[in-house]
Amino acid sequence: MQITLSYIINYIIAFSVGIYLIVYLLKIPYLLGNDPKLINEYYMHKHHTFVPIDAILVAKYLLFSFIFIKLLNTNLFTYKLLIIIATTILTTSIFCFYFTNKKLDKNNIYSRWFHSVGYYSAIYDAILLSIIYIVFNHMNQLVL
Repeated sequence: MQITLSYIINYIIAFSVGIYLIVYLLKIPYLLGNDPKLINEYYMHKHHTFVPIDAILVAKYLLFSFIFIKLLNTNLFTYKLLIIIATTILTTSIFCFYFTNKKLDKNNIYSRWFHSVGYYSAIYDAILLSIIYIVFNHMNQLVL
């Protein structure tokens, strides 16, 4: 897969739609988390800082997933989506394990997030990346 301007624009659209649907419309983080103040800090009060960071992290997760898609040589959308879900759950679970096995760092929002939601964070990320990938794939079919 060659990264072109169209792919970047499609990703930005897909990421924006995904964040809007999952965070602001469906409020999934509030359903999985037990600390609404933390979620408000991340997505409401400091969204100008953390949403761009999320865009970069999600792109890295997708690029990591695309490595496995290429290695497994699959062209079926369903298999690609399952690979993205699996690699997302695995990657987020590793981060969760790392942060929850360290003392809570109240100055680090990711430490607070993983200590608050635990492995539910992997479910959240899998949902978010699934939606973003579905929109991204659809956009690529429309305009590429």
